[in-house]
Amino acid sequence: GSGDNLEVSGGTIKLDGYFPVSGVGVYNVALGKDALDSLTTGSSNVAVGGLAGKDLTIQSQNVFMGNHAGHYVASAVDETGDNNTFIGTQVGMGASGTNTATDNAAVGSCSLEDITSGSYNSFLGRNAGRLLTEGLYNVGVGLSVGNQLTTGDGNVFIGSRSGEGVVAGEYN
Repeated sequence: GSGDNLEVSGGTIKLDGYFPVSGVGVYNVALGKDALDSLTTGSSNVAVGGLAGKDLTIQSQNVFMGNHAGHYVASAVDETGDNNTFIGTQVGMGASGTNTATDNAAVGSCSLEDITSGSYNSFLGRNAGRLLTEGLYNVGVGLSVGNQLTTGDGNVFIGSRSGEGVVAGEYN
């Protein structure tokens, strides 16, 4: 660092997008230990927090803010694992080697925590959609809404703990 403005002690700060290979994987910002640590060609990603977006490789246009946010999002297939916005601790974390979630938005600690292949889901609230692994077009707003839902499409849960007992289903 220079002057009194920057101090790095055992963490990771990567700015200005040209990492790990100059000219490949541009417009990326990573702040936090091991954030975007596996990125190769992905572009326009922002990861703030320890292990945020750690397994991302070729994915683009993701925003991960919070420790472990989007940690396991990765895929060898283009256009899977792209366009996610995960804000909060363990949001959109997924499972190692299986998270290809695409076009999801989740805000609140542990929301969409187990997501693996679901797409076009939006959850707002702590633990919202926490166990959802795969599913399309689900929406939840409130504390622990749809937190036991594992699979299903087109569900809408609004209000604290609504849909809490739904494990699988469509169009609730």
